[in-house]
Amino acid sequence: MERHLLEAERGASSPDAVNAIFRAAHTIKGSGGLFDLPQLVGFTHVVESVLDLVREEALSLSSELIGLLLVCCDHIHALVET
Repeated sequence: MERHLLEAERGASSPDAVNAIFRAAHTIKGSGGLFDLPQLVGFTHVVESVLDLVREEALSLSSELIGLLLVCCDHIHALVET
């Protein structure tokens, strides 16, 4: 997820990149469910919802949003480690 976000930050944003970011979040959410990590599932569900808005072009993948999503990645790491 982070790799795709960093690529998008460098200007490589495309529908394929957005879909890759969404798939990564979806996989993390599914893994959280598998390992009974409800906070991880809930948080990544919110991230998925934001990425859905980007996929629907209701929200643009701006540098500000990329920065926020990178912070979300840090929070996801913290949720996994606790």
